[in-house]
Amino acid sequence: MHRTSLLAAIAASACFYAGSAQAGISRAWVSGHGSDVSGCGAPSNPCRSFQYVINSIINPGGEIDVLDPAGYGAMTIPFALSIINDGVGTAGVQATSGAAITISAGVNDLVRFRGLTIEGVNFGATTGIQINSAFGVYVSDTTIFGFNTYGVNFTPTASAPNISRLYMKNCAIQYGGSSNGGHVNVTPNAKAFAEFENVSMVNSSGFGINVDSSGGFEVHTSISDSDIHDVGGYGVRATNTSGTGVSLVIIRRSHIHETGTAAISSNGQNSFVFLNSNDVELNNVGLTTSNGGTINSVGNNFVSGNTTNGAPTATTAPE
Repeated sequence: MHRTSLLAAIAASACFYAGSAQAGISRAWVSGHGSDVSGCGAPSNPCRSFQYVINSIINPGGEIDVLDPAGYGAMTIPFALSIINDGVGTAGVQATSGAAITISAGVNDLVRFRGLTIEGVNFGATTGIQINSAFGVYVSDTTIFGFNTYGVNFTPTASAPNISRLYMKNCAIQYGGSSNGGHVNVTPNAKAFAEFENVSMVNSSGFGINVDSSGGFEVHTSISDSDIHDVGGYGVRATNTSGTGVSLVIIRRSHIHETGTAAISSNGQNSFVFLNSNDVELNNVGLTTSNGGTINSVGNNFVSGNTTNGAPTATTAPE
């Protein structure tokens, strides 16, 4: 899906909830000096934790705003919600086990985060953001680090014709991921779209982004103006082992370097990678395909200085 279509769908969902909020509190504030007590939520009487607001006072489709720097705890989100930090300092979401944020919202629900710092304390937690279900998840200006399996695990389920969406912009994912995990895992059990714009993924024992459609669904992923480096596995991998479903990955104007296995991989006959204006350098392997996977280069990609550069399966001339 093109970026404009994805953003239009997100905006439409936001408008739907703005017009259908239940009676009650649709906006609440949290503070490191607040208290989780009945009646909290106003700027003059803020609550202390995100989860208390979610459980006790906020309407579906509402917004939680951060007043000052603090740690606000792990959370589970069951409905449409926005959590916004507009630059007051670190708004921390820490976890010592499991996931820092779990999203199990409805198939028409939009969840938005801006300005959060999501941390796995002492690498004890498995996942930064676990997405089980939602219409869309929009994450911007957020840092995720210190998780021992995934920074983001996008594994939504939905019934046709619903489509799940993940959009990340101006984010950093750092220092995490086991050899069997990585920074972003896109393995949905539904048709899904994922988009990453100006996202940095650094230092992982595993992969940068894994896109797997082996569950039998179409998975479209766009990566632009991003930087992936110092990962032990693949920088970006599109894979399909089932023969049904499609993994389609488009990479534009991105820099993928210093990866352990390969910078870009396409595995399986229903896996397609398209490259335009990227730098792929200083990797063990630059480009690799297997089991019928394809990599199509526009012809303006810099693939050099790798131990084995590899080659695209097809090259088209730039427009």
